[in-house]
Amino acid sequence: MKKILPTQKEKTIMTTLFVFVSLSLLYSLPESQSLDLITQEVIASIIFLLVLPMIYCKMILKEPLSSLGIQEARWLPALFWGGVMVAAGGVFLYFLLPIEGFRLAYQLPPFMERSFVWFVAYEVIAVGGIALLYEVFFRGLVMKLWLGSLGPLAIVLQSILFVGFIGLSSGFSWQYAVLCYASLFSGAVAYFSRSIYASWLANWILFFLVDLVFLVLY
Repeated sequence: MKKILPTQKEKTIMTTLFVFVSLSLLYSLPESQSLDLITQEVIASIIFLLVLPMIYCKMILKEPLSSLGIQEARWLPALFWGGVMVAAGGVFLYFLLPIEGFRLAYQLPPFMERSFVWFVAYEVIAVGGIALLYEVFFRGLVMKLWLGSLGPLAIVLQSILFVGFIGLSSGFSWQYAVLCYASLFSGAVAYFSRSIYASWLANWILFFLVDLVFLVLY
């Protein structure tokens, strides 16, 4: 029996619902009494931002994971836009550092100051892991799979959705200034390189350098 695949219109409607339902559930998830808040947030984020999007892409839409940008990057545009992202981020940070509210809000975990090994471990595991979740969902599912037909406009729209979600779920704070900035430029990296591998790497490098500056200066 021939499989009946969803039409492009049906895919768009289903993906729109999937995106907003996933973010709504992640935002309104009740606090568990058996798990601490951080563990609960980590598990929920992995499920809603990583596992479910991949299952949705493969099993519901019947599309390859390359539709989420999980594929080999075009490294020339990746290096160009990644370089722009990091360089512009340096300028952005230069103007942010004199702002006391930003310096007070952007706090690194205290244990990172004890050893550079702990700092690297935190950056690789925690920062790298969180960046991967955001890349799969916002640059992969939202920008490439859902809004891909809109062209470069999808870069801006996914960033607006990301900033809105961060603001509603965590509150608008100087703490998330670099994260919100990165959402726009990592979108450009993913769009022009056609891969979230490249945008994830650019995102991670940016945050590693920003955290390193804070570790050295403060």
